[in-house]
Amino acid sequence: MAYSFPADSDGIREELLALAPPEIQKAVMRQWFFEHYEDPIESTPYDSEEGGYLYIWGGPYNAREELDSEFFGTVPHEVVEELAEELEAIAWEWSGIPERDPSDDYLVSAIQANIDPRKTADADLATIGSLLTLETSSELELPMCRLLYVNVITCLEVYLCDTFMNRVLTDDELKKRLVHKSPEFKKDKITVSTIYEYFAALDDKLREYLFKTLWHNLPRVRAFYRNVLEMDFPDISTLQLAIEHRHDIVHRNGRTKDGNETIFKTQDVENLLREVETFIDTIESRLPRSPF
Repeated sequence: MAYSFPADSDGIREELLALAPPEIQKAVMRQWFFEHYEDPIESTPYDSEEGGYLYIWGGPYNAREELDSEFFGTVPHEVVEELAEELEAIAWEWSGIPERDPSDDYLVSAIQANIDPRKTADADLATIGSLLTLETSSELELPMCRLLYVNVITCLEVYLCDTFMNRVLTDDELKKRLVHKSPEFKKDKITVSTIYEYFAALDDKLREYLFKTLWHNLPRVRAFYRNVLEMDFPDISTLQLAIEHRHDIVHRNGRTKDGNETIFKTQDVENLLREVETFIDTIESRLPRSPF
């Protein structure tokens, strides 16, 4: 068995790893670990009502247990323990690595093609407003309002995602800030011999990292906007409640964790429309000058 270390080599076989100095053993184990596991904050859905992270990619995994299982008998116990302590300082529990969806490339291209996210959001929100004026039977009003309520949140997600990505990925200074401020890139270990290959693939890594972000996770999105775009993000308290309602609709068809049904009517959707429109207006007024 061979481990892929360093990245530009044929790897290091298990029997040679056993003879390697501790710093090489730790480097090999670290690279192996990050090829198989990641901090759940990166891609794992979070639902406070369900008790925290939803480990859809496998887990939660314990770094110490996974390292022991893979390297027992090859790497001395004290070296494994040393790396395990470093990893536990980053996260106590770990997720599996998400599977890459072939549709991701198409969706990333669609994001980049949306060069005027504000115009797109205005049009989509106006369409939702028009749909609210359609006459429906009393039996269809509630399910229709649930669908439109979720759609308003989706419009906000698209706006936040496309605005951020299209600005950052076209500006070297903003890309530098994103790399410096994001935990995803703090854990990467780069050797001098691979620095050019890493830099050449950096734009792809940034796109994938941002695409995996849950853009309805407003606290995390707020951090992106503050740290990278250096702007004062609007208050999110009202929209946070709306996003909790969105989760209830998407995951429990409108029922809360306790089983109580939340009724969404036309007025509720109209109120959310106005809230999102105001939120977007505020962001637009605070954004730095657009590169377009």
